[in-house]
Formats: sequence, structure tokens, C-alpha cells
Amino acid sequence: MHGALVFGLFEGDALLDSSELSPQALQRNYWLGVLNGAAYRLSLALLDGAIVLPWFVSQITSSKVVIGLLLPIQNGGWFLPQLFLSRYLQRQRRRVPFYNVASNLRVLCWLALAAGPFLLGPAHLQALLALVLIAFTGFWLIGGATGLAFSDLVAQGVDPSRRGSFFAWRNLTGGLLAVAGSLFVSRVISSGFGLAFPRNFGLLAVVNLGVLAVMFYSLSFWKETDRVPPIDKTPGLGHSVSIILRRDRTLRGFLLTRILFIGASVTTSFFVVQAAELGGPQRLNGLFLVIYTLSELASNLMWGWVSDHLSNKLLLGLTGGLALAQNLLATVFQPSWPPALYLLIFVMMGLIQSGGMVGSLNLLLEVSDPRERSLYVGLANTVMGVATLALPLCGVIAQIWGLRPLFALAAGLALAGLASLGAWPDPRASAKRLEA
Repeated sequence: MHGALVFGLFEGDALLDSSELSPQALQRNYWLGVLNGAAYRLSLALLDGAIVLPWFVSQITSSKVVIGLLLPIQNGGWFLPQLFLSRYLQRQRRRVPFYNVASNLRVLCWLALAAGPFLLGPAHLQALLALVLIAFTGFWLIGGATGLAFSDLVAQGVDPSRRGSFFAWRNLTGGLLAVAGSLFVSRVISSGFGLAFPRNFGLLAVVNLGVLAVMFYSLSFWKETDRVPPIDKTPGLGHSVSIILRRDRTLRGFLLTRILFIGASVTTSFFVVQAAELGGPQRLNGLFLVIYTLSELASNLMWGWVSDHLSNKLLLGLTGGLALAQNLLATVFQPSWPPALYLLIFVMMGLIQSGGMVGSLNLLLEVSDPRERSLYVGLANTVMGVATLALPLCGVIAQIWGLRPLFALAAGLALAGLASLGAWPDPRASAKRLEA
């Protein structure tokens, strides 16, 4: 666990890790986390900002600016609040109660989103769009709180040597469920089980509400130990952040690379839109989701092995290379080319998603100083959340100049991200050298 250590910021903070829990508790946490992750992945298959939400929005408005807001809301909402919550969370003896309160608030947001299509119906589509966007934003903003607590729970409650397989099994079991979920989505989009738009979308939201209940409730049983609240010795949050950023070259390099790769991911919502512009029928949306899900499912254990046995930084670089290839293919793709070739974009999307879910948090935990884990995680995620605020500008680019320039820009950002990997050391390699 490395980055430059920041001593003297806090006093009395116990350096808690998985060794403080019994083997039985660690095993229980492992499988509770797998259940939580499986439900999370199924939830993303049912209604996320990459495929299903763009479909919903495109039925109401053709604005690429609005469509371009979806992933920034999902990603930025999750990232942005974490720094400002980190000090509060670090002063708490336990994380599970904090997680439970935030989870209940997220369920209320989703309940409003699920009720909207049935209460407003096709007669008030603009009001429905506004309600869905507001509820979706609230859901992901509060998700920053659950995400920060979850990071700490994993850091303390899962054996570090098994974290790669932990996230791989979360994604693998979730991927199996997501295959069925994607087929269900395809059926709902095409026939609606007798429900016309927007109530077919409402059906997806209602089913997802049950999935979210399983996802949140499972972590209520997570085993953790009491933590000693730190005594703050700094003037404020800004001073602590300044010290960390000045001293920790690894963290600075990690943040730069992640920001560039976030920029490369802005096109995720637009691959479906380009397929329609190229003449693909609407029923292909369900096929895209199936291909994406199968690709993610098939790659989980591979990424888990890379994470546990090689390097999370290497994993980050591999997914960045896939983002580069994905955007280059979308940039040059022609309508006369075989349609099956376009499916490679969704194959790579699944590989990138799986690799990110296995390696991203693991790498951040390796970069973080364990004495300041909540602050490190909160700082890193909030910086990345701020970066996502610029992503809606890409929707403006797509609206004015079209999708191909946007794909070319994303490819350039992915290439820059790959180049930036050489500017900071692999924290795992640094830890091994220190141990030697």
C-alpha cells in the first residue's frame, strides 16, 4: 500500500486491515460482497447510462447534449461528493450504518424514477424526462456516499491477496445474471410485454428496484471492527489535500491517467446512437447489450488473475488500449462494412467495463496511504468527478460537428492516457522493493 506516506496529519487512527478479522468473518464478507456485486451488475444491465438510458432519452428527444449528460451524471455523481464526506466518515467508528442510511435514500430516489412512467405516462413526456434525470442524478450523487463507505469496508474486510478474485467473482456472478437481464431488457424494448412506451421503461425500473433492495441489504450483514476516530491536527480539509498532492507523486500520476481515460470513455453512450445513424434497426439495441454483457462476463476471471498475480496498473493500461482501439474503430467505420464488425465495439466495451470494475478500486487502494485511506479515496474520486463535469461538452461537440470528431477526440485522450502511465511507478512494485 503505497504512495508517499503522509505522517502527522492525524493522530490515533488505527491502521486497520483484514488481519484484524477472523477467517470466518473474512470469508463471510467475501461472499456477501459477491452477492452485493452480482446485484449491482444486474442493476447496471437493467438500467444504466450507457445503453438503456440513452434509448429512453432518445424516445423523447433527439438532443445529443441531453444524451451526453447521462454518463457524466452516473460517473460524476458517484465521484464528486466523496472528498467532502471523507473526513466525516473517517471520524466514524463503523462504516455499515453510514452505508445503510445512504442506501435508503438511494432507494427513495429510484422509487420516484420507477413511479414516473406510470404516473405521468405518454401524455407528459417532457415532465417525465425531467423527473427521470433529477431522480437519476440524486441516485448517483448519494451513491458517492455508499461508494466511499464500500471502499473502506473492502479495504478492511477482504484479504488484499484475494481482492482481484473478489471483484472478478462479483462481476462473473453478476454477469451471469446480467445475461438474463439483458435478454429481459431486449424483450421489454421490443414488445414491452404489452406495455407501450414509457411504461415499458417503467417496468424495467420497477424490476430494478427489487434488485437494488438485494444489493443494499446484503452489505447490512458485513462484519467490521470498531475504528479509533482520528484526532485532526490540520487546519482543514484543503490543507490536508494540499499536503497529500505535494508529497505523493504516485497519486498525482494516477489521477492524471484516470482523468484522461475518463475523457476517453465519454463516447460510451454514443455507440448506440451511431449504430442508428448508420441504419441499424432498433432491435439491435438489445443485441448490443447481450454482446456487451457476454464480453464482460467472459473476461472477469482473466482480469482477476491479472489483478492478483501481475499488476493493477498493467490492467489499467490494457483497458486504456482497448478504449483507444474502440474509438478508432468507431471513427473509421463505414456503412458498407460488415455489421458484425461494429459489434466489436461492444465486445471491447464489455472488456473495458469488466477490467475497470476489477482493477480500479484495487489500484486506488494500493496507491492510498492506509493512514488516510478515506481521504485518499475521497480526494481521488472527487477529482475524477470534477473531470466528468467537462464531459457534457462532448455532447455539444457531437451535436455541432457529429459523432466521428468526438470518437477521434476520445481516441486521442486514450492515447495520452497510455503515454502518461510512464510518469508514475506501479505501487505494487514499489511495495515489493520496500519489503525486499
